[in-house]
Amino acid sequence: MQSKFPPAPPSDALKRQIIRDFCSEITAENLVEDGCAVCGCLSRRKDMAVMTDKLFDHSILSDPTQRMTRVERKSENDLIQNIKGPVLDSTCTRVCPTCLKDLKGKKVPKLALANGNWIGNVPDELKGLTILEQMLVSRLRHNACVLKVHASGQYKMKANAVMFSVPMPKVY
Repeated sequence: MQSKFPPAPPSDALKRQIIRDFCSEITAENLVEDGCAVCGCLSRRKDMAVMTDKLFDHSILSDPTQRMTRVERKSENDLIQNIKGPVLDSTCTRVCPTCLKDLKGKKVPKLALANGNWIGNVPDELKGLTILEQMLVSRLRHNACVLKVHASGQYKMKANAVMFSVPMPKVY
């Protein structure tokens, strides 16, 4: 089949349809993201399911070692206490489609917090730090970052990641 080049300009009806489709795709409900309670990754809220007890078996996400989840201690005299129940982000109420697919198949998702990715809630003192402040309080210094976009699997920046231990002098 031979096509004519250059193609004819689009009709007014086609232009209107393209603009209408674009406007419906960029509405607020299509752009809002939420965190997944299972893996903590951001996903479009429209694609996520509200987490309920009947959605999947929550016992799949339990901590078998009883060492992964701990209650924050404010002093060294506080007792070490485990957090009972499944390893979930308590601030999130939805589950992303990737995690839900694995959970319905009775498997723990690869990126699940229950796979050792749980670090707990960020203390108020550490929220909103600048990059320089983050570097000052971190135990490792890195010279490159590798970020992977979970939705497409592509890399935002591809580089070698090298970590150096930061010497911690005694501060009086």
